[in-house]
Amino acid sequence: MYMAKLADGIAFIAMASFWAVNYPFVKIALEYEPPMMVLLFRVIFALVFSFAIFFRNMKIPKDMKSHLMILGFSLLNITIFMGLWFTGEQTVSA
Repeated sequence: MYMAKLADGIAFIAMASFWAVNYPFVKIALEYEPPMMVLLFRVIFALVFSFAIFFRNMKIPKDMKSHLMILGFSLLNITIFMGLWFTGEQTVSA
């Protein structure tokens, strides 16, 4: 029981660290590339790692409704949210 909680704590700290390191990397990348180019590379890297990790045991939905919901969520999350975030990182000093 103790080892499981310890492993969960370590996994959470690792996840939070990778998440936190994301912000300085985006700030640095935006000094060299426009926001949408940084977003494109971020999505490409995420796609490659997602294929490697998730498609081993994942069932892909076959109906059109699920595909449209996934597409809508992807458009909202990736293009709008991250596009605005990267544009804000480039235009607002922190």
